Amino acid sequence: MQLTDSFWSDEVGDFKGWEVVSAQVKEGRHIIKQYVEFLKQRSIVEDAFGKSLLKLSKSVILPQDIGCLNDIWDGLVSQTESSGYSHLESSRLLALEANRVYELSGKHREERKAREESVRQSQQKLRLDYKKFSDAKKTYENRCGEEISSNQIYYQEVAKKGKSSKEADKAQLKFDKAAFALKCAELNHHSMAREAEESRQMWEKETEECLRLFQTMEEERFETIRDSLWRVSNFISAQCVADDNGSEDIRTLLESTKFEDCLNDFIEENLTGSERPAKIVYKPLPTSNSDGLGHARQVVNGRASLGRECSSAAATPSVIRAGGGSMDFHSAKLERSLHTDQLPRKPPRLIHYASSTLTHERPPLPVSKSFNPASHFPLVDSVDNIEYFNLSDTNSPSSDSQTSERSLHGFRGSGVGSVGSAYPSSLSDQCPSLSDFRWPSNQYYTEKLC
Repeated sequence: MQLTDSFWSDEVGDFKGWEVVSAQVKEGRHIIKQYVEFLKQRSIVEDAFGKSLLKLSKSVILPQDIGCLNDIWDGLVSQTESSGYSHLESSRLLALEANRVYELSGKHREERKAREESVRQSQQKLRLDYKKFSDAKKTYENRCGEEISSNQIYYQEVAKKGKSSKEADKAQLKFDKAAFALKCAELNHHSMAREAEESRQMWEKETEECLRLFQTMEEERFETIRDSLWRVSNFISAQCVADDNGSEDIRTLLESTKFEDCLNDFIEENLTGSERPAKIVYKPLPTSNSDGLGHARQVVNGRASLGRECSSAAATPSVIRAGGGSMDFHSAKLERSLHTDQLPRKPPRLIHYASSTLTHERPPLPVSKSFNPASHFPLVDSVDNIEYFNLSDTNSPSSDSQTSERSLHGFRGSGVGSVGSAYPSSLSDQCPSLSDFRWPSNQYYTEKLC
């Protein structure tokens, strides 16, 4: 079907068919403009996306210690870079395609405007000439009627009064004027008909040429959009193929990579050892109770109290007693308790005497080399030790040490001077010759005390 055979009207001056075709051509141009704008926007998007991919691929810093993933990572970065260049190429091709379609649209626009102007002029001339023709036709019809009427009146007068009568002459003159007017109207009508026909032929010719041009333009428009869409699809397909090829390379690398070996290589290169930390358990430390040296509150500056009886060794754990050897205050390991912060204490009570020995009247001491002070001063539970009760509590380790040394002097020394200084003066008065006696050894007092 052709446009030149489908958009006519049998009425002169009816141009609705041509107007429909012209509106369709204008709509086609609007569609082309939208398509060109779409291609431009797609080109901008592809360009921005391609530049973003290139920026991403160049900003990535590849790690050096990822093992077998290094090749895969390189392939992914390379594929990203290739995809970026592919998108940039697609952007360039889309921009060229948009320019090509826009140029065709501009060419069609110029041709359409020129042809439409010519058709509209022919339409206007045809309307004017056809109006003149219509008016001339109407005048001609009127003149024909007048001529017929005047002719009838003439013959009526001739029939009534004769041909030579005055009324017949007037009717003849009127008939001659009507005939002349008819002839003029006929000539004018014939002339207007000829001009109108010429205008109609010119309009028909212009309209036919315009419709033919419109059909050509529409065919070119459809072909252009079809070919352009085909090329755009090819651009996108080529881009997708490039991306798929890069992805296929990555999949090939993944299939050929043994990640178990990668992990094993990492372990072999970076292992630090297979021994794990030992189990964390509670381990008790030696105390005064476990060593049999007295309560923890009696430990002063690393020395245990001597006031505890040796029977407390029965409470010593079997692990310590099994170590062998006798447990006494000379060989036992004396340590400050780790559990409490103890204050210094008074030194232990050295010798237990009967209260009457130091504070009441005593019988004279026998002067003999066989004198035994232990039997003369029996050990009792009550204590009256002036030196012990005269010592002051102090927090100074040095004073405590000096006090302990002074208190223990009776065990370390031999003779009266080391112990007699702790006795009251009344004892010296009653026993002026204590230096003549030999006191028992320290071991003796130790056994008695324990």
